[in-house]
Amino acid sequence: MFISRPIKIKIIVLLFAAVLAFATVAFFKINKQPVKLLDFAAEAKNLQEQCAQDAQKQNCYRQKFSKLALENGFEFASQTLKELQLLDSQTRQCHGLAHIISIAAVKRDPNSWQQLIKKADISMEGCAGGFLHGIVEGHLAFDSSFTINAQSLTQTCGSLPKLTSTACAHGFGHMLIFQTEDDIEKAAAVCGQVGPLAFECYNGMFMENAFKDMLFEHGLITNHPNPTKDAQSFAQVKKQCENFKNNLEASEACWSNLGHIIAEYYQYDQKQVYSACQKAPHKAQARLCYFRAISSLVISEKFSPTAEKLSLCTPYAEDLKAYSKCARYVAATLIYHSTTYAQKTADYCLGLLYEAQEGCFKAVGFMLSQRLDAKNLQTACENFPKNYLHLCLTPKPDEDIFSAF
Repeated sequence: MFISRPIKIKIIVLLFAAVLAFATVAFFKINKQPVKLLDFAAEAKNLQEQCAQDAQKQNCYRQKFSKLALENGFEFASQTLKELQLLDSQTRQCHGLAHIISIAAVKRDPNSWQQLIKKADISMEGCAGGFLHGIVEGHLAFDSSFTINAQSLTQTCGSLPKLTSTACAHGFGHMLIFQTEDDIEKAAAVCGQVGPLAFECYNGMFMENAFKDMLFEHGLITNHPNPTKDAQSFAQVKKQCENFKNNLEASEACWSNLGHIIAEYYQYDQKQVYSACQKAPHKAQARLCYFRAISSLVISEKFSPTAEKLSLCTPYAEDLKAYSKCARYVAATLIYHSTTYAQKTADYCLGLLYEAQEGCFKAVGFMLSQRLDAKNLQTACENFPKNYLHLCLTPKPDEDIFSAF
């Protein structure tokens, strides 16, 4: 039957409108709950209010986040944790909560564990490696045949971007101590077989051996040492570096780890810290020790003014190459811990010797580009000096930024 064109158009329009109306209703019916769940701040406020009434607040948070990740996934739970940290300062020490979230996320989808490693923040800013530890522990619960060895470590961490892969290897170093029940020789044997990832694997291994956080958390030990406060524990950590003196890379990683401990042990007194690191047997070990100490000094509330940060590299003032490398390390470390330090880091770069300023801004630009998307990068760079702005907006790769010299 023939239908005139105007009538046909009207019918088509009416049919399209009906379909559109149906689709709209269906969309809101299907998506009403997920849209509501995307309000991370509201969920964080809800958790805070619920757990504030609980005598065991930390246990309450652990239970809530486990359920949250199990029901709504990793991203929702981790973003809610970020919002909760703005409301409850106690959750900023979040290694345990990150651990719980990751275990539950893997339980929700056991095949997702490698994808979670790629998208989780496994840096120091990301709850001190708690996400990585939880992801691997969650995987172990579903695959009892999985063992942390040279092959699995390399396969898991080796394909990631360089800065992420080193953080990944560091986390696996921690877990090797847990897996071997604090047999550092067995753990070192694995780290020694992972090529370019070996240094950070050793470093994580020595850190876990020093503090034994995972061992204590899982009930494998009852004594929880703190080498930053206890002289005997401090001496034992130093002795480990001596025990590995015939393994140069492990020895350097040990002295590097010792830098963090020395910084806190000497209560962030720069002169004492520098002096303690100079007792290392070799120049490279002394610099690695002091450089890692710097990463503790620059974010310490006891060592916050820009003027004090500028003094960190003065021991190398007579060697411009070393001074510039040190300055780049300070800048990179600040941004590595938090992109909110962008302006403070720019101020730091401007206070350096002129010859070191450009390299410092290059480090800032590169580190920001690793952590921010294009829009947020532009915002972070907008107050930088005009002659260095391009180094922030269009940074060049600087993959060896944390390497020794």
